[in-house]
Amino acid sequence: MDHKGSEMEEAQKRMMELLVSRTLRKHGVQKGKANLTEAEKENLRNTIELLRKQVNAFTGKTNVTEHDVNPETNVYEEDKTQPEQEEAPPKAPRINRLAQRRKNRRLE
Repeated sequence: MDHKGSEMEEAQKRMMELLVSRTLRKHGVQKGKANLTEAEKENLRNTIELLRKQVNAFTGKTNVTEHDVNPETNVYEEDKTQPEQEEAPPKAPRINRLAQRRKNRRLE
């Protein structure tokens, strides 16, 4: 990435940090243990898992869960006894309905 691009990313990162910190301060949020309900915890777990799947799909990596990590060493140990599965080809993106209608109108 060129020098200008990295400066822009750094500026965006700093602005985002400022926005988040001011918003949290405005609403009286302080560092410490968060008191989440079970529903909020489950929602957070589901959101993290969804993000993990999206990152893995984007980077092409396999999904590693806590069951894949050795609890004694905290290291991922790939199981070589199972045959590797072929990945399904990526699905073609769907055209939204509005774009499809516009396309159909042009063809008429």
